[in-house]
Formats: sequence, structure tokens, C-alpha cells
Amino acid sequence: MTRFGYIVFALLITLLTTLIAARRGDEAAAAKLYQLYIPQLQRVIRFQLRDRRLRRQIDSDDLCQSVFGDFFTRLRLGQYDIASPEQLSALLAVMA
Repeated sequence: MTRFGYIVFALLITLLTTLIAARRGDEAAAAKLYQLYIPQLQRVIRFQLRDRRLRRQIDSDDLCQSVFGDFFTRLRLGQYDIASPEQLSALLAVMA
């Protein structure tokens, strides 16, 4: 395995460990996931809110909070089986 392969593998293990901890209710792990994925989720939501009138009525930060709240609730219930960062990104984008 190349050095890059080891780095990718380590990042994957870190993500999976963090997801397991968040599923068990570890708020620090949930905060870590939130910090890692909030910028990407904000971009997705802002892209979806292209209409200025809609942006004035709907706050993208509120939508992000709602998506993450739902995500963490369902994660704790064991409804997700996430195996990669790409799957988590795609899931959050669909939820938005």
C-alpha cells in the first residue's frame, strides 16, 4: 500500500470510529462530524436556495441545523450504515 493509501485508510478508520462514537451519544464525536461536514452542507443548501426571495424567507443555517439534527437522531437509532466519507456527504446532501 502506498503512503497515500495509508492516509486514506487512516481517514476512513477515523470517520468510522467517529460515527460509532456519535451513534453511542458522544457529543464530542457529533461536534467533530458537524465541523467536518457543515461547510459542504451549507454549500449544497445555498445552491438549492438560488432564488433571492426564497433565501430571504429561509435561513440556510437553520436548514443545516435541521438536517444535522435529523441525521444525529437517525444515526443514534441505527438507521444508517455509512461506510465512507462520500456516503456521508451524499446522505447529507439528499437530506437537505
